[in-house]
Amino acid sequence: MNKLSTSNQTLTFTTIPATEPDQAFEYPATIGTAAPIASSEGCYKHTPVASPDTSHEPAGSSESSPPHPTFMGQTATAQRLLAALDAQANPITIKGIHFVTPQSQEDSDAMPGALEKRVGIQHVNQKRYAKAVKFLQRARELGQDDYACDMNLGLAYTRLGRLDEAIELLRTLQTSHPFDAGVATLLGKALLLSGKRKEAINVLAPASLTHPDRFHLHYYLGIAHAKLDQTNKAMDAWRKAAAIRPHDKEIKRWLTIGERIVCYT
Repeated sequence: MNKLSTSNQTLTFTTIPATEPDQAFEYPATIGTAAPIASSEGCYKHTPVASPDTSHEPAGSSESSPPHPTFMGQTATAQRLLAALDAQANPITIKGIHFVTPQSQEDSDAMPGALEKRVGIQHVNQKRYAKAVKFLQRARELGQDDYACDMNLGLAYTRLGRLDEAIELLRTLQTSHPFDAGVATLLGKALLLSGKRKEAINVLAPASLTHPDRFHLHYYLGIAHAKLDQTNKAMDAWRKAAAIRPHDKEIKRWLTIGERIVCYT
């Protein structure tokens, strides 16, 4: 059997593929739904809404109450709860469920910077990053410097190649969200794109241990190691990524090249 030539067996990375979706970072809306609970990854999850105990229903509700506008599939109990919800200024608390008083878009946009943040996030979703930066920067100036605003702004900076600004912003955000996988992934990628490979590893490696199910943490960590000619460490990271997405073509390709290099070195 002829042995493969090793003369051209190198790992070259001219660009870092933007394999993660161009999706804006935004907290799920809580209007008229169960209250969100913060997860270990800094995002929000909703608890399942079980059928409420009718003994705790708001007083005055009955089957003879005027029908409340509903969406398809809404139960009679949910109709009564929403009718009572609209009539109260304070949240309604029922055993196991917390309802938040609905707030109109006009009311939420009346908060300083809220409209600018909403429009900026829309521009990120539409990949209009220059416009997104303009609105999100203004939103931060008006006090909307929260997780959603900063993550979207960091993503827009990265896409525009404004890497120093992205890194500075995301480092600051990481101080308040040290265990967030999204922050670590985006910061690690920005560091890689700016050529700061060791710093990228220092960000990505710890996060990949605390969030072993996050594909892009392992993927970019592998790239960082490969750029430093640490092929075995790159392979370890990519194998973990492949275990998460076994059919990913990009991972398969780099694993094949890496295995050839390891075999003949």
